[in-house]
Amino acid sequence: MDGVPIATINKVLNNSLGPNDPPFSGLSQTVTRIKPLLLLHDCIFLVFLLMWLSSAMLIPWWGVWSWLSSLFPNPPPKQFVRPDCCPACNYPTLNLPSNICPECGTALPSPREP
Repeated sequence: MDGVPIATINKVLNNSLGPNDPPFSGLSQTVTRIKPLLLLHDCIFLVFLLMWLSSAMLIPWWGVWSWLSSLFPNPPPKQFVRPDCCPACNYPTLNLPSNICPECGTALPSPREP
């Protein structure tokens, strides 16, 4: 901004240039307007770009996790046997007259009484 008087700079900054003042070439006189359709297009593009980038990052990790899970399989769930049921067939054995399960014929450890 060599050669520009301070008074002209202050007038431009304060928007107080008169019709007889020389044009000031240091600042742009054009105003850029935002076009709504282009802004909408750019926003939609950014959303799809983020979706694509996130899916491109998740697909390789899905393969890694599936490979790791095949190396360390989950143990089978433990079967819960109620204390008042037959251990072989899970038949309720409360108040049975004998120590033999009527369902499967397994010998029970002791008479089942409440």
